[in-house]
Amino acid sequence: MRTLLPLLLAAACDPGPPPTYHRDVRPLLEAHCLGCHDEGGIGPFVMDLGEEAWAGRPPAWVPSAVAAIEAGTMPPWMPSDDCLPVAGSRQLSDAERRTVRRWARDGMPVGRPRTYVPPAAAPAVQLEEPDLLLQAEEPYAADPTRPDDYRCFLLDHDFPDDTWVRALSVEPDRRELVHHVLLYRLDAAGGAEAEALDARDPGPGYTCYGGPGTNAVDTLAGWAPGQQPEVYPDGIARRIAQGSRLVLQVHYNTLNLEPDEAVPGDQTQLALWTLDKGELPERQLISEPLAVGNLDLPPGDPHVVAQKHFDYPDVPEGLQVIGAGPHMHQLGTSIRLERRRGLDRRCLIEVPDWDFDWQQSYFFEQEAWQDLQDGDRYTLTCTYDNSAAHQPVVNGVQQEPRRVRWGDGTLDEMCLLYAFVLGPPGLR
Repeated sequence: MRTLLPLLLAAACDPGPPPTYHRDVRPLLEAHCLGCHDEGGIGPFVMDLGEEAWAGRPPAWVPSAVAAIEAGTMPPWMPSDDCLPVAGSRQLSDAERRTVRRWARDGMPVGRPRTYVPPAAAPAVQLEEPDLLLQAEEPYAADPTRPDDYRCFLLDHDFPDDTWVRALSVEPDRRELVHHVLLYRLDAAGGAEAEALDARDPGPGYTCYGGPGTNAVDTLAGWAPGQQPEVYPDGIARRIAQGSRLVLQVHYNTLNLEPDEAVPGDQTQLALWTLDKGELPERQLISEPLAVGNLDLPPGDPHVVAQKHFDYPDVPEGLQVIGAGPHMHQLGTSIRLERRRGLDRRCLIEVPDWDFDWQQSYFFEQEAWQDLQDGDRYTLTCTYDNSAAHQPVVNGVQQEPRRVRWGDGTLDEMCLLYAFVLGPPGLR
């Protein structure tokens, strides 16, 4: 009996037939990885998933892909599962990761092509032609001396009236270069600041990093590979106030280019679908900034915690928190938003392993939308590592630790989270 126990335990841990590439692994890679690792995508290699690529040995990219999946670093998905469920997850489940691990352990058997069943495709978002299509005035060629080039483009539209947006989509021009995009709204003064920054920087747009380099910033949306257009439910829209300006911050990554390859110009676009002039939504979506502004990160300190409580003693009726957009810079290690209501404590969103290069906006599954009630306390907590080993690399040189405070600059920091709140259309 003692000799059978290991076999029984193995059977319990690995139920079902041994996984094969065509039946079990190929559908997972197609569903979760091709947003980046397709022809023309930002991924450092193309995943050849068809039968021809697997006629002999596995393609050369397979070991590194399997290692990244087993380590949990790919596909990239930042929010923790311990908080509210987030719509549009790119994450592999624990069971799916076990399948890949078991398949690799068994020698990566190919199996029979006829056992392959394509993954269920996410329903395509059906939208008519956009009401506004905005882009930089001319293409921008990313700087190949900067593997990560952050560029801001002030879009040429000044919104002469309040505009209600019911859907928006960021549409990268050169998918092999565009890593992620953030969309900011500026008031008239911020727009003038951005114009001055643009005028001082040669070429289309201007160099930026933590934000658009201006005051009075409202983060509207974020895009990462594989993300669908942002379409709000019927009766919900986002207001862009009269006189606003919009800025696209595009993160370009040029590591996929050959050493002598010319950098193609990019004109990433923003598409907006709006309500008719004079039409109001039933509810509006606003971005409520929560920030810990008095940051002080001593040089060399590997664990700095910044925290602030936000109390809501008297809440207008009908407000709901439906998502969040967390933001820090390169010294950040985690960010968390928690709500306390009486004795009840609930995590709304947490990014336990912060990566500046994979930030985006997140919306909760609709059944998880949270009513905002009188007496609620929201707590924003950010942690940082300002040790020598965790310093950012600028132009190939790792920086020395220094005292870091709040700021827009590359070497400054932030503890900022936009709570996406539904309220009446008159809410400001």
